Amino acid sequence: MADKPAGNRGGRKAGTLNKNSKFLLHRLKVMYGEHFDPVIKMAENAIKMDKLAESVLRTKTKFTPFEKMTAVGNCIGAWDKIAKYTSPVLKSIEVANHDEDKQLSPWDSITTSYTKAKPEPQGDQPTH
Repeated sequence: MADKPAGNRGGRKAGTLNKNSKFLLHRLKVMYGEHFDPVIKMAENAIKMDKLAESVLRTKTKFTPFEKMTAVGNCIGAWDKIAKYTSPVLKSIEVANHDEDKQLSPWDSITTSYTKAKPEPQGDQPTH
């Protein structure tokens, strides 16, 4: 591999399943039908858990507060797993502080970055 140029080194394309994942998905489709999708099944189960958690919260005597919190916590965990497949992951950014003596608050970092990025007005154009 050392003699190949930098960049593309072959291998699977992004998002392509490996052998084990392909085998598992194939087996699941054999068991549950050709249109089986694990993310959809996870969403269906999260909905069931949500309804179950709401019924647990409505009862007054059967469940302890800890059991009620556990039911809601499990439901949140199920929806969190679904969100990972449906929502983009936010990434943090780094703001460089070029003035070492001045301590910046998070708000200062945001406004400093914003004001530096704004274009300067040209000539006789009105400012907003």
